[in-house]
Amino acid sequence: MGGEASGRRYDVAVVGARCAGAALARRLAGAGLSVALLDAARLPSDQRTSTHLIQPPGIDELDALGLGDSVRRASPALKEVCLSYDGREARLPYGEGRAARCLRRETLDVLLQQAAVGAGAELWPQTKVVDVVRAENGQVGGVVARRSGGAGERLRADLVVGADGRDSRIAKLVGAQEYLGYDGTRAAYWAYWRRPSEWSPHEVHNTFAGDDARVIFPTDRDQLLIATTPPVDRARAWRADHAAAYLADIRLYEPVSSYLGHDRPVGGVRGVLRTRYFFRRAVGPGWALIGDAGHHKEFVVGLGISDALRDAHALADALIARGPLALERWWRQRDAERVEMFHWSRDLGRAQTVNALQRLTVDGLATSPALRGRFGEIIDGRRAPYDLVPATQAARWAGAAAIRGDLGALAPLLDTARHRAGARGELRRRRRAARRAERWAHASPPRTALAPHAMARGPA
Repeated sequence: MGGEASGRRYDVAVVGARCAGAALARRLAGAGLSVALLDAARLPSDQRTSTHLIQPPGIDELDALGLGDSVRRASPALKEVCLSYDGREARLPYGEGRAARCLRRETLDVLLQQAAVGAGAELWPQTKVVDVVRAENGQVGGVVARRSGGAGERLRADLVVGADGRDSRIAKLVGAQEYLGYDGTRAAYWAYWRRPSEWSPHEVHNTFAGDDARVIFPTDRDQLLIATTPPVDRARAWRADHAAAYLADIRLYEPVSSYLGHDRPVGGVRGVLRTRYFFRRAVGPGWALIGDAGHHKEFVVGLGISDALRDAHALADALIARGPLALERWWRQRDAERVEMFHWSRDLGRAQTVNALQRLTVDGLATSPALRGRFGEIIDGRRAPYDLVPATQAARWAGAAAIRGDLGALAPLLDTARHRAGARGELRRRRRAARRAERWAHASPPRTALAPHAMARGPA
C-alpha cells in the first residue's frame, strides 16, 4: 500500500485497546518499552458483544495491575454460581474470599486504558489498521494505520500484537492459522434490567431447561444482565424482531419473570446469532495474538476477560524475558493451559436437551460439599474441568439409576467418557509441544525476545 506518511517507531504496536491490549500495553510500558496502543473506536466506548463477567482469576490480574479495588467498588461480589438443570439446583461457590465481578466494559476498559497511558503507552483512538508493514523476508515490522479523517501512516514496530477480538484484522493480515475450530450451536441475546430488591446481588444463575439455556449476572448500577441462548436453528426465526422474541422468552422464564413483573429492559436488546470458537496460531515473525484474537471459547464458562488479562501478563513476561523462542514457548503453554477447558465448555454450551446424566449430576453436586468445592478450583485453573465430577462417581450415579430401571444416563455417560478422553488426548499433545518449545528455548543463545536494541529504545 503506497502513499502513507512515514510515522514513528515503537518497540511494540498493540492493535486493540480493550482488556487484552490495554493490559499488555500497561505491563510493557511499565517495563520501559515504547508502546503504541491503537483502537478503531472512539474512546471511551462500550463493547456491545461482551457480557463482561470477570471471574476470580481475572480479578487477581486486575489486582496485580492496581485496579482490583476500583472494580470492587463499582460492582457487586458474585460469590457462587447457581447451576440448574430441569429445575434441579446446586450452588457452586468460588471459594473462601473469592468472587467474580460483572462491570460494564466502558468502565473496565477505561480503567485499563488510563493505566496504560499512565505507564507511558501512547493511545491512538479512532485509528484503524488497514495493513501490516513487511520486510523483504516477510517479517512483520509495523502497521499501516489511518486515523479518522486522516491519511494512512506507517508505524514501525519490532512486534505487532493483535488484541482486536475474535474477528481480528491482524489475524487475517498475517494469515494466522485456526485449529480446533467449530461453529457454536447456540445464539445469545441479552439485556439489562433493574435488579429487584428481592434478588440477591451475589449469585450468578446458569439455568438449563429442555433445550433452553439462560444466564443471569448481577452487574454494576444495581442491574441484572439477563441472557438467553436458544439453539441457532430456533434463533434464526428471531431475526425479524429479536427484541420481541427475547422479551417473550424471558417472560416464560419463571424463576425470574415473577420478579420482573411488567418492567422493561434498561436500554436495547443485544444479540449474536453466529459464533465461532477456536484456537489460532498465536505467534509468527514479528507478530503475536492475545485475548479473543488468539483463542475464543464458549461464553458459558465466562472466562473471556480473565483469559485476556492472563494472556497480557504471560506475553509481557515472555517479551521481557531472555530467549529468542520466548514467544513460541508462551503460545504453546497457553494452549496446554486452555485446551481442556475449551473442550469442557463446548460440552456445557452444546445445544441439546437436558439429559438424565445432567440431572443426576446436579442432584449429586447439591448433596456433596466436597464436589461443589472443586468448582472454584476449576475456574482458577488449579483443577482439570472434567474432574468436577470424577468419572467413577458419575458411573456410580448412572449405575444406581439403571438398577432402579432408569437407563437414560448410560448413553450420556459414554458420550462424556469419549469427550473426556478426547480432551485428555489433546492436552497430552499440547503439553508435548510446550515441552519441546521449552527445550528449544533453553538450548538457544540468550537474548531478548525483541530485537537486541529494542529494550532501551524509545520512539524515533
